[in-house]
Formats: sequence, C-alpha cells, structure tokens
Amino acid sequence: MKTMFNFTLVLLFTFLASAMVGQTVQTVEPSGVEKMVKNGAIFVDVREPSELKELAYNVEGAKNIPLSQFRERMGEMPKDKKIILACRSGARSMRAAKMLIANGYTHVYNMNGGIIAWQQQGQPVLKNGEKPKVKKASCCSKKAKKTKSCCSKKKE
Repeated sequence: MKTMFNFTLVLLFTFLASAMVGQTVQTVEPSGVEKMVKNGAIFVDVREPSELKELAYNVEGAKNIPLSQFRERMGEMPKDKKIILACRSGARSMRAAKMLIANGYTHVYNMNGGIIAWQQQGQPVLKNGEKPKVKKASCCSKKAKKTKSCCSKKKE
C-alpha cells in the first residue's frame, strides 16, 4: 500500500514538473496590446521609475513594477488574468515573465521589442513625465450621466 502511495506521488510530481517546464512565455506585438487591455489584461512596465519619466507607455491602467522589485511585488498581479510585461527592448520583461511562470502564473505575455518597437509602430507614448489625458464622455453620450441642463436641449 505504501509503495502504491509513493508511486502515485512520484507520478504526480513528475506531471507537475513537466507541466511547469513546458510552460512558455507567450508574446504579443505592440499593435495587439490595446485590445488585450480592453479585454481585461493587465499591462506591467518593468522599467525603473526614472526611465518612465523620460518615456512611458500611454496604456490605460498601466502598472509599473520595476524588475529590481519584481520578485517582492509579483503578488500584486492576479494569477487569473492575462499579464502583459514590457520594458525598453523586451529583455527585462522576458526575465520578469519567466519569474511569473516559475511562480504559477499561466497567462503571461512578453511584448515584443519593448518601447522601442512600440514607438516604431506609432503607438502612443508619454514624454518627460507628461500625464495621460483622460477622455471625458460627451454630455449626451450613453456613458455620461444625462442631466437636465445638458441633454434636455433641443437640437435646432
């Protein structure tokens, strides 16, 4: 009986180890990031804050978790969501992606080419510490709360 139990444990650990080894980092092109984020993915820039002051991704809800703090802060990212990691060229974000996979994350994406490719493809950036502009819904749009003073005006 004990031998059967040990054999079962060996099989289980072998299966889990092979599953972890087989897990690879998926990649995403800069042009695919916006759609993934709109569908619930989390975008994480692993560059240092000083780098972001010069040039940052203009991605809604982007988080900054520097690679130097990544191991301690990876718990800030949920395991049940897609995580897109990015940096300057894609190398540091790949290291961060491998850390996540080694810690049980399964929906991990590394953005190809980093902010270099992002800019080359014409994606939006923030320069010199500039803050993202928040899009405001127009007064009478479906998302905006309609008010008497705003939407009751008749169009002439």
